[in-house]
Amino acid sequence: FELQRLLGDLYRRQFQWGAAAKALQRANALNRNDPGIHLLLGHVYLMLGQPETAIQYLKPEEAGPVRDALLNNQTAIQYRISAYQQLKKPELIEEELARSGAAQKPEDRLRQAHLYMAEEQYGEAEKIVQEVLKESPDSEAAAETYVQLCLVTDRQDEAQQYIARQLKDHPDSRL
Repeated sequence: FELQRLLGDLYRRQFQWGAAAKALQRANALNRNDPGIHLLLGHVYLMLGQPETAIQYLKPEEAGPVRDALLNNQTAIQYRISAYQQLKKPELIEEELARSGAAQKPEDRLRQAHLYMAEEQYGEAEKIVQEVLKESPDSEAAAETYVQLCLVTDRQDEAQQYIARQLKDHPDSRL
């Protein structure tokens, strides 16, 4: 078991994703109760462009200590969010952020807004941006996101007016 795990991790560090997957699969077959193997396999399958398979390892369906450990592991949370981004599943990202408690951070919420914009779900993106601006009116990141949103939704006049107000209120702004 340990030899296969070390070999798999070595291949992973050398960016040999296919070889890493094979070695880590062999290690997992020998010991299915090691959350570290699941974490490594999740990362490898993300890098192989197989987010569905990554999720199977990062969020096992079977209840137990492996699932519990992975649900609370910050690296596993980030990998799951990356997998959901690859799968274009903003609702699962939102669920993951809410469950992990990260949904309260403005920068995470703005990332979610950008994902909605990429999916052309502009109404959802605007709700998030407006909430962040209401809570943090001086946030340059939120202001930039709002301007981008106005531009992609053909509201150039609104974007220009907003920029003019921001520059008047905040002359040192990067907008």
